Amino acid sequence: MSETLQRAAGRPPAASASHAAALRHALFEDEGQLKVGEVVSEAPASVQVELHGGRRIKVRMQQIVLRFDALPSAPLLPQAQALAESMDVALIWEFAPQDDVDFEQLAVEYFGGKPSVVQRCATLLCLQAAPIWFQRRGRGLFRAQDRVQIDKALAAVERRKQLEARIQSWAETLAAGQWPEAWVGSGDAHPEAVDPIALLVKPDKQSTAYRALDAAAKATRMSMPQLVLRTGVIPDVAQLHRGAFAREHFPKGLEPQFAPDELAAALGPLSARIQALPLAPVAAFSIDDSSTTEIDDALSVQWHGARTPFGQAASSAAASGVVTPGVRAFAKAGEIWTIGVHIAVPSLLLEPGNRWDRIARERMSTVYAPGEKIQMLPEPIVRVFSLDSGAPRPALSLYLHLGSGFEVVGEETRLEQVPIRANLRHDRLGERVTVQALERWWQAAAPEAAAVCAAPEAGQSGSHALGGLNAQPQGDPPLVLPPGRPPEFPHDQLPDPPPDRPPECPHDLPSDPPQELQPALALLWRLSLHWQAQREAQRGRPEARFRSDFQFSIEGNRVEIVERQRDAPLDRIVAELMILANSRWARLLALNRLPGIFRSQQMGKVRMTTHPIAHQGLGVSHYLWATSPLRRYADLVNQRQLLALSTRQRPPYSTEESDLHAVIAGFDARYDAYGSYQDRMERYWAMRWVEQGGERRHLVVALREQRVRFIHAPLLFALADLPEGFAGRRLWIEVLRMDWVELSVEARMLHWDDPGEGAATAEPEGG
Repeated sequence: MSETLQRAAGRPPAASASHAAALRHALFEDEGQLKVGEVVSEAPASVQVELHGGRRIKVRMQQIVLRFDALPSAPLLPQAQALAESMDVALIWEFAPQDDVDFEQLAVEYFGGKPSVVQRCATLLCLQAAPIWFQRRGRGLFRAQDRVQIDKALAAVERRKQLEARIQSWAETLAAGQWPEAWVGSGDAHPEAVDPIALLVKPDKQSTAYRALDAAAKATRMSMPQLVLRTGVIPDVAQLHRGAFAREHFPKGLEPQFAPDELAAALGPLSARIQALPLAPVAAFSIDDSSTTEIDDALSVQWHGARTPFGQAASSAAASGVVTPGVRAFAKAGEIWTIGVHIAVPSLLLEPGNRWDRIARERMSTVYAPGEKIQMLPEPIVRVFSLDSGAPRPALSLYLHLGSGFEVVGEETRLEQVPIRANLRHDRLGERVTVQALERWWQAAAPEAAAVCAAPEAGQSGSHALGGLNAQPQGDPPLVLPPGRPPEFPHDQLPDPPPDRPPECPHDLPSDPPQELQPALALLWRLSLHWQAQREAQRGRPEARFRSDFQFSIEGNRVEIVERQRDAPLDRIVAELMILANSRWARLLALNRLPGIFRSQQMGKVRMTTHPIAHQGLGVSHYLWATSPLRRYADLVNQRQLLALSTRQRPPYSTEESDLHAVIAGFDARYDAYGSYQDRMERYWAMRWVEQGGERRHLVVALREQRVRFIHAPLLFALADLPEGFAGRRLWIEVLRMDWVELSVEARMLHWDDPGEGAATAEPEGG
């Protein structure tokens, strides 16, 4: 058998004993690399080789490529590599046969005569490094490639070289602080245009743009976001954070795309259904922040009977045994208040699985951050269902009938139209609606103050609505919509009120609340205190009070931060009424054995389930979210269940279906992501607030775990040199550096706010 065929069969060529003894060195492949060693012993199928440095390894015969008698004066492989790089592989291809050929034969043809060990090794390296020209067929065997394939491969190599050159050019441009001109633009006219955010959020790491940015970042020793900001293609860091968030969570765009006619076609039949709903005999009002445009909830208060709702003497109530401390009793035992909680009903349009439901389910919640908002529902849908003042609005209403001791003696849930008396704004009324004012209104309340707009008409019952609006007369004309327009319910679409209807009060409330709403606010304040006390008794401890919220006002790149008391009276009224409504509705689903998206808290951990579990943090046995369906998908799902109960329809979810669990998982993930983004942007703007003040020294308060917080901004960070055990004490710090990408603050402690006392004399935490 020839040496070539022996190699093809995986066996080294046979040699005489004397000749084999002379070939004391071997070139072999080990783990894909060529190595050289001295043969110290041989066996039929393997040899033992000693490498440079003295280490010995076992080499199979199939691994040996070349054997020779003596090493050259210089290291073999470096010499052979240098020679291989200078060899003309195209010339070798010209004289190579078309079938399999041994590299030693090609070395003889190329160098002539008897090639040296270095030349034979160089030929092997040259052929291994030229897969375009030669195909490996076995250990030491090669076959020349077809000319057509060679031309295609050479063209591809040339294209790769040009591409690598462009990548290098782009990397140099980025390293110089400029955005490559070829990356500017969009659309088909600019095929190489690059979105800078796309390079930072879930990028294609094989793309040429990413490779260029990666090379530039390594060359400049900067992070990729810092390098992109340095080029100026993203104007400021705020847009970087916004863009990264939108790219990850809203890849289709911040605004859902749909044709106006598509929404008009969906709202057309709905308009007639809404107009057929009964009109509630209440005058509801909402309490929100001025920035709120989607108003989910409103409140109303009524009393029943001919007597006044406020008692004339505590003694008469005491005889009935229904006196509650701090609450004035009814003049007549058994008279009942009715408190209404009215919630917008987008579920009339967003049926499970339809076009609009898919939009809401994809977003899951409205996103809030300082100076920005990304709504869960498209604005035209919000405007249809938002409880804006000046017109009756469709709502799912929970009515709680209260006894003289504020106990719930009955409740009902109804789908109806609710007249919205006013949209109160707590940031504009907070200074006027104080605890003292509410107590004063409570003491001065009288029937005349509660019915300032209108008195009950003849033939009606003695039921009064605090706010002055009464039930719509039977002869009112229906709402007529102009053809071709999406059905909406704004003020200018309502027919003029008939002459016998009382005139409406002003819609906007720039200063004090209307006098006729003051008794309602006073009553709701007392109810809030009563229900809060019941919850605190159930949870076993009082809730934390007197905390602060920080409101951001942003104009351009300048920010103002206003500290606001979290438990102001108007906030507490809304919070208690919403907790009450959510807990009563959760109880309603539980009594009817219907699943929903319930919220619970056990051992400090809040989670969502399809069945009710006690919420220990709030002190209620049942709880869910159902009062913000314009802003949260979980509320929308629960509202569908409640709407089906109130209208005696089949509930969308009759069992704990897998789809309901999928909604919970999706909602949790999105809600957490949105919360993280809000925290990140609040941190960014708080850092801007610190920077725009121009001061490096700031007063902060110490927290646990070596953290501090600015006194007048929600900015927390770690302070390494802060001693432990002084939480709550104020100190002065110096801000050294702020990283706008990582949103980190580096500072050092200067001294305590009371320099007369050292840290050692401060009262430790918990002392």
